[in-house]
Amino acid sequence: MGIEPALPPTHTHSYIRSNKLTLVGSITRRVGNEERIMTFSKNDTFIFCEANKENVLEVKRCLEMYCRNSGQCVNSHKSAVVFSDNVDMGIRGEIKGLLGFRDLNREDNAPNSNLWSYGARSIMATRDFIRDESCFAIGNGELVDIWHSPWLPGYGWERYVASFNPRICEKGVRVSSLLIPGSGEWNREALESWFFPSMVRDALEVPRLSMTAKDELFWEAAPDEDSASHLFFHCDVAVQVWRSGPWGFCSDSMVFGDNLELVKWLLHPTGTPLGENDLVRFTIYVISLCFVLWRVRNSSFHEGLSPMVSKIQQEISSLVADYSLDRPSSLEMQGSIPAVAEANWRGLWTDVNVFVDAAIREEFGIVAILVLDRSGTVIEAVTAKRKVPTPFVAELEAFYSGCCRILQSGWENATIFSDCQTLVKSLAAGPSPEWRACGLFEATRNLLARLSHCQYRWIPRCLNSGAHCLAAWAADHSSFKFFTSREVAPFVATMNHGC
Repeated sequence: MGIEPALPPTHTHSYIRSNKLTLVGSITRRVGNEERIMTFSKNDTFIFCEANKENVLEVKRCLEMYCRNSGQCVNSHKSAVVFSDNVDMGIRGEIKGLLGFRDLNREDNAPNSNLWSYGARSIMATRDFIRDESCFAIGNGELVDIWHSPWLPGYGWERYVASFNPRICEKGVRVSSLLIPGSGEWNREALESWFFPSMVRDALEVPRLSMTAKDELFWEAAPDEDSASHLFFHCDVAVQVWRSGPWGFCSDSMVFGDNLELVKWLLHPTGTPLGENDLVRFTIYVISLCFVLWRVRNSSFHEGLSPMVSKIQQEISSLVADYSLDRPSSLEMQGSIPAVAEANWRGLWTDVNVFVDAAIREEFGIVAILVLDRSGTVIEAVTAKRKVPTPFVAELEAFYSGCCRILQSGWENATIFSDCQTLVKSLAAGPSPEWRACGLFEATRNLLARLSHCQYRWIPRCLNSGAHCLAAWAADHSSFKFFTSREVAPFVATMNHGC
């Protein structure tokens, strides 16, 4: 039999001396009349002896002498034993029990060989990655192998394996054998009989799923690296963003007991020398900051994008603008958005009346703008195609395009009519109801601020039939252009414009 103990190569030959053992650095192999020499790596130590109890005890004595004289211990988990084919299985088990070494595995052969395929190397690397970065949450314990599955949070794989006696690490022993039947509580006596005291203490503190739940595999999060407080306050990017913000906040000094305490602080920041108004603005800023940092973190992790502090600040500013506390004077004069009845429809018309609507076709929004004067004569009609994520964004695109036409044409005393009540109310209130529309929403509000003589109102669908039908017709016929008054006359005829 051959034994490969994990010994540092220095002084090995000085300490292992026995007339019953042979320590070799190479093997001579005869192939026909030719002799070939197989040389081991300088870090390999092979001990050969007969497969019996007497010789194995001599191996143990020599190894113990080595450890005692060198001050270096043998790593039993990196040591291995290999037997000749004619050695009885019972004797093999007895010898492995005496030494505490594992069998020499296939992957131990030629570790630097290029014979492994790309797929095999990927599988081995993935196995190690999963072992190091994941952990089982224990439920009923039926799926988790005690010795070969990671189930203790905070234990790296090397530390995890080193916590067990290698002579008892048989496959198929489940964590359920460590639980008390019925109650599902840990069997402390069983734990203490198998594990080191420190590991028993850690096992008793492991959070558990319910006894009826199946064991689940989770990715581990290092408490000092992947926590919410680290991401939002302590990582290098977060610290730079906080310090370059309006308040020059030193986020690296913030400490939270748990995520609930962090959320409470975000909603009600304490310990800051800010007045009531500044405190509200600060709260809006920090919540926007956390949202943007989370999105940046995902982009960095999944897409490999490098975060830029200046770009992050721009995105935060865009979100903060949606929560502006100051309402434009033109909106304040409007007050609440009234429901328009057909009876008072005539009195709402101005010199220029811009009707906007949108139709949805798959991922595209077809916007329609129908502009009439006070008498109902067509001034302009146009349709366009926009890629939009939601119907609300399509309605917003139509409204924004209407604002652009008023600004470009220099129309005075104009009113925009939309049948999207959510849009009109949101423009009056301030924040965008959809985060995906934040940029366009802010651009629309900026345009409205420039159009001092422009009003906007919500009207029911029946009063906006002209723009609605024009958008639907353009979508069905893929017609996106400026129209003549004659082309849109059928759509205008459906409108009750109160002339």
